[in-house]
Amino acid sequence: MKKLIAFILASLLSLLCAFALADDGWTCPNCGTLNEADALFCYKCVTPKPASGGQAAAEYNAWVCPTCGRIRPNDYNFCTSDATPRTDSTQGALLISTNEPAADFYAPEAVVEVYPIRMDSESGVSIPLWTDVKGSYVVWVTDSVDGYSTIAYFLDRNKNEVGEWPTKRSEGLSSINNRAFAKELEGGQQYTLMLLPDNGFDRFKPGSFTLNLARPTQEQYISGYDLIHDSFVSQKQENRYVFTPEVSGLYGLTCTEAYNGVQLHIEVYDQLNNEVRSTDYYTRSVRMNESLQYELEAGQTYMIYVTPNEKNIGAYTLEV
Repeated sequence: MKKLIAFILASLLSLLCAFALADDGWTCPNCGTLNEADALFCYKCVTPKPASGGQAAAEYNAWVCPTCGRIRPNDYNFCTSDATPRTDSTQGALLISTNEPAADFYAPEAVVEVYPIRMDSESGVSIPLWTDVKGSYVVWVTDSVDGYSTIAYFLDRNKNEVGEWPTKRSEGLSSINNRAFAKELEGGQQYTLMLLPDNGFDRFKPGSFTLNLARPTQEQYISGYDLIHDSFVSQKQENRYVFTPEVSGLYGLTCTEAYNGVQLHIEVYDQLNNEVRSTDYYTRSVRMNESLQYELEAGQTYMIYVTPNEKNIGAYTLEV
């Protein structure tokens, strides 16, 4: 009974806080997050607070993290993504103004879950996994003691392995080979991530490592934006964008910024899930300052898939 009363009180308090915030707060035009009234930047994606009504347009000094390329408010002493400290050279290097509607879209960063694993038996380790969105779920290994290697695969709720042979299961994953394993999973489903010792023909030996799991982000609606700021936190990560052009014609997708040598693999599909090939028919990959062009029709909705072309991961900017 005490737990029930505590739960009800906590729920009521949460609702009261939400109503109070809704009255005085502002909604981020980029990601839709509700922020406190005196917040100058969205706490989730760092989009500046827009001017509204008779409020005068404001200008905010900000700095660009030299490691991940994300914009941070000037009063942030450290980057919230990778803890890179603000320096004198980066402080106030960027001036953001609300005089004009934001043409930049800042995509939310993929969530990475970390699991310390100790492999004590040949039967392996199982991790329950609830998928909130449909997309590519990526796993990889770090901090493997003495190069310990594991094999990963997914089971659906009926205990059937996900995928088709011979790619149902990963190759050996360890921090030495720096491999990643990805599977497309449905949203709103219960899965099990299975980890087995990669013994080969040797006898079983125990070991330990850290397993990393990157969850996919929601589809991002980018119509009306010129620059898309996003990042890869893992190999084989898939970022998805929904785009509806206002006029028919030739549209270019240009990689204007790429940190850590990131290369983009881009595929575009129409509403019937048919691939729309670029004018350079056989090319799907771009480096920084390279572009692909597509003939698109007004009012049609297109899905744009972007994945890292090689093992390098980091932030990038895509100009539409």
